[in-house]
Amino acid sequence: KNNDILIAGCGTGREAISMACLHNDCNILAIDLSFNSLSYGKIKAEQNNINNIQFLQADILNLDKLDKKFDIISSCGVLHHMENPEKGLKVLASILKNDGYIKLAFYSAYAREGLSKIKDYIKQKGLTNEIGDLRKLRKAIKQKSIEIDNKSLEEIEKSLDFYSSNELRDLLFHPSEINFNLIEIDRLLKNNNLEFI
Repeated sequence: KNNDILIAGCGTGREAISMACLHNDCNILAIDLSFNSLSYGKIKAEQNNINNIQFLQADILNLDKLDKKFDIISSCGVLHHMENPEKGLKVLASILKNDGYIKLAFYSAYAREGLSKIKDYIKQKGLTNEIGDLRKLRKAIKQKSIEIDNKSLEEIEKSLDFYSSNELRDLLFHPSEINFNLIEIDRLLKNNNLEFI
C-alpha cells in the first residue's frame, strides 16, 4: 500500500491508468516527452474518475532531478528508442528503492530479425509512414511480394500492430531503435546492479 510507482514513457496513459485501477492506494507518476500524449492520458484518467496519477512532461535522463525514489518503475517499449538506452536505465536504476522492482521491455534482436528485410523493402521503395504508403506496405505483405520467407510475413500479418496505423508506424518506421539479445540485456542489468527475476 502507498507504493510510489513511476511509469517512464507512459505514452497516452494506458499502462498508467491500468496500474491506477489495480493499485488505487498507490501514487503514480506517469512521464513522457509528448505533451499531446500526456494530455490524452490525463483526459482519459479524468473520464474514468482516476485520481492517483500525476502526469508530467519529462525526459527520462532528467528524472534524477526529482529527488525521489520509487518502489516500482515500469518502462516498456521506451529505452530501446533512446540514443543510449544504458544511460536511461542508469537513471531509472538510480531512482529505484533498494527493495524496488523495475519492469522493462526491450525490442528483441531475435524476434525482429525478419523486420530488417521489410525495412530494407521500405527504404528501397521509398515508402513513408503516411497512410497511403502504409496501405501499400500492408498489401505487399499480404500478397507476399516482399523477398522474405513467408513465415516471417505471416507472423507480421498476425500481429495486432499490423492492423493499427500508429502501431505499424512504431513497428517499422521508428527513426531510432536498438534491438537487444539476452546477453546484452544481462550486461545492462549487471552494469546497473539489477537482478533478473
